[in-house]
Amino acid sequence: MHSPEETLQQVIQAITNHILNILKNEYKINVNDDEELKKICHKTSDKKLGEKTFTTIMKLLGAGVVNVGAKYVGIGNLINFQQQIESKNGPVLMPTIPELQNTMDRLIEYCWKKDKEKNEKARGFLFFVDDLDRLDPSVAVSVLELLKNVFEVEHCVFILAIDYEVVVRGLVPKFGEFSEKNERQFRSFFDKIIQLPFNMPVQSYDIQKYITQALKDIGYFSEEEFAKLTDITEYDLFQSEDSDDEDLSSDTISDEDKFNVAEAAVELITLSTGSNPRSMIRLVNSLSLNQIMWEGQNNTDKISLSVEDKLINLGFTCIQISYSSIYSLLNSNPCFLKWDDSFASRNRLPHLSDQEQKEAEELDENKPWQIIIRRAVQNNVYMRQRRQNIEKLLTLIAKLAIGKELTSISKEDNEINDVLETRFRKLLSFSSVTEAGLTAINTEKKYSYRTRKFSYETFWNNFQDNAFSNEDFKKLFNPRTPNNQSYLNYFVGTNGVKITVNIAPTKNKIDVILKFENKKEIFDSIKKDKSEIQKYFDSEIEWNEISPRSNKEKEKLKVSRDCIFNEDFPNNMTKHYDWIRDVMSKMKTEICDKHIKK
Repeated sequence: MHSPEETLQQVIQAITNHILNILKNEYKINVNDDEELKKICHKTSDKKLGEKTFTTIMKLLGAGVVNVGAKYVGIGNLINFQQQIESKNGPVLMPTIPELQNTMDRLIEYCWKKDKEKNEKARGFLFFVDDLDRLDPSVAVSVLELLKNVFEVEHCVFILAIDYEVVVRGLVPKFGEFSEKNERQFRSFFDKIIQLPFNMPVQSYDIQKYITQALKDIGYFSEEEFAKLTDITEYDLFQSEDSDDEDLSSDTISDEDKFNVAEAAVELITLSTGSNPRSMIRLVNSLSLNQIMWEGQNNTDKISLSVEDKLINLGFTCIQISYSSIYSLLNSNPCFLKWDDSFASRNRLPHLSDQEQKEAEELDENKPWQIIIRRAVQNNVYMRQRRQNIEKLLTLIAKLAIGKELTSISKEDNEINDVLETRFRKLLSFSSVTEAGLTAINTEKKYSYRTRKFSYETFWNNFQDNAFSNEDFKKLFNPRTPNNQSYLNYFVGTNGVKITVNIAPTKNKIDVILKFENKKEIFDSIKKDKSEIQKYFDSEIEWNEISPRSNKEKEKLKVSRDCIFNEDFPNNMTKHYDWIRDVMSKMKTEICDKHIKK
């Protein structure tokens, strides 16, 4: 990649060559005649250019306009030009950037005067500079700083088309992260370069009209489907989950308050891609490709989804395009209401920084899934700034699936959560047809496994054959009679305490759980040694206490492991059986024997 200085030299050469082409084509000036060009340059300034310097510049620039439409001379050719000139004229210094710019200024001045003679209304030249925001932000800033001098050329107007939010990130090394304290420094930088800012009026765009037309064009929704009502309302977008405003409760909302499908689609897209036309086009193209590939895989000419499922799928595609790391988490467990510390550990999410933790506490964010999102986005500036949009997007998707507020659902509401997981996983398989990487493949494998019958009894027989072949394990536990249930209990010699092995083939998960039934004092006692106990286990222990309002759940501590049953069962399970045996043994010897019996 060229340095900023080389880029500036290229820009000056390109502009000058444009002017030389105008002089050649419009005014029939022989741009290959050094003497004629020298007279032109001298006419526009009292200051004479050095003979050898001028000859070098003309050779360098003239080669770019031998023919109309010739390509500009690149920086890589400078050395060749220098060698060619020196072979004819002897040693010569290559022109500096100020010398090149001086020549450019004179040629522009002369060309402008010729234009004025031809047309009194001629006012100068317009130059359009685009795609700066596609450069690395720091490089874009460096180029802008160097171009500042070029922008001051008389009779010229330079129009820059840039994404301010992208380029401004290049100022972070100079001023630090953008904040209220340094906002003035950020703006001052651009004020010195850009004399007349103009923001594209994206807020005045008729986004709904554009989106509905685009979705109709790809055959995703019909006109009739757009008119149908959904369960989404303004209340879902602007009220917090814990709002006490009874006047806006879902029980009092009428059909007039509900969004139709077109309005709901606009909200889903606005919360992800925003109102950027380019981003919306990319989203619609991705949705169209997903649709084509899904139809091809399923040998069907049309998507057989309900209107609500189409909206949910649209929401997932929005997340896939705009918030890819959240999409990966959904592939891991589609029911985001179940996201907790254990889920975060399995997905290796970083813990919250002190600042993020403080902010979460101030905003009273006590939902585990909200904390998981904070942990997932805290190191990504773009996503961190849009964290609330991500939460709203997930909330709307859940509302479309179950038709009621999230406040009426808890992590322990297994029936609804299972419905959400089943429905979401099926729809994720739709958007995942174009998703690169293991997560998409795993999603399809996880979902397809639901249609197969799993033999729990075979699992328990195989596990116990493995486990009880180990002499140490035989000393700790007694074999149990295998059953066709998803769990098997083992007793540890203390009344009310047992170890449960639980397997979930549809979730690709194995849990080993130490349960305490009516033994809260024992649980509280060993929890004091929590840090010491954790050292014995490679996986993070999840500690669960009985809710003060419920007596349904026992205190327990749990260690979990992922297992792709569709791939491993029954022939490649040895590593999983060994892991279960190892965790059970440590729970018995390091927790029960050491911490309970003492």
